[in-house]
Amino acid sequence: MDGKPSARPRGPWTAEEIARNERVAQIRVQRDRVRGVSANLDDAVRLTRFAHGFAGAFREVRPFDPVELLSRLHEHRVEHIIVGGLAVSAHGYIHAVEHVDVVAESSPENVERLASSLSAANAIDADIRKLDQALPLGANPLDTDLGVLNVVRGLPGIEAKDLYAELDRNAVSGCVEGIPVRVCGLDQLLALNGASGRSADLAGLERLGVD
Repeated sequence: MDGKPSARPRGPWTAEEIARNERVAQIRVQRDRVRGVSANLDDAVRLTRFAHGFAGAFREVRPFDPVELLSRLHEHRVEHIIVGGLAVSAHGYIHAVEHVDVVAESSPENVERLASSLSAANAIDADIRKLDQALPLGANPLDTDLGVLNVVRGLPGIEAKDLYAELDRNAVSGCVEGIPVRVCGLDQLLALNGASGRSADLAGLERLGVD
């Protein structure tokens, strides 16, 4: 024995520790909310790249860069609105994401541009030129060389014949690494993720102080 007190074995968090950590997290979220969409998206992208690179040090991972995916959509003039985890980050709960979620405008011309952008990213899903007609309600993952793009075509529980038009009314504009983007408004984001049942995104929205 060297006379030093033994360290207390690390067990489950105490209620006091949980409450303290929650207060710190809430302060951070409130700070990030006022920074704006663009700054938050840039931070989310940096965190995502770090997390993806860290995971790649221990196992094989598929390539994924949200900016590259968004860049393809921008280059092909695809009208879309970011939803899901990246949108949650944009509003202040910054975290790493594993895919990009978008709602695309549903005109035949825009669907054609979306299909072209996916072809440019080497999407492996068959018959992507029938996106508007073939995809079911919900988030449809389309695998590309740049990562997974979830095309959300509509969700049960969202009362809107045209989901893009509904979200477009309150979408906010910003940019990520210089690429112009539009992000789903916070109220609509809560309804969208609530209908999808995606608990990870809902946890972030709860941190944003949305009831």
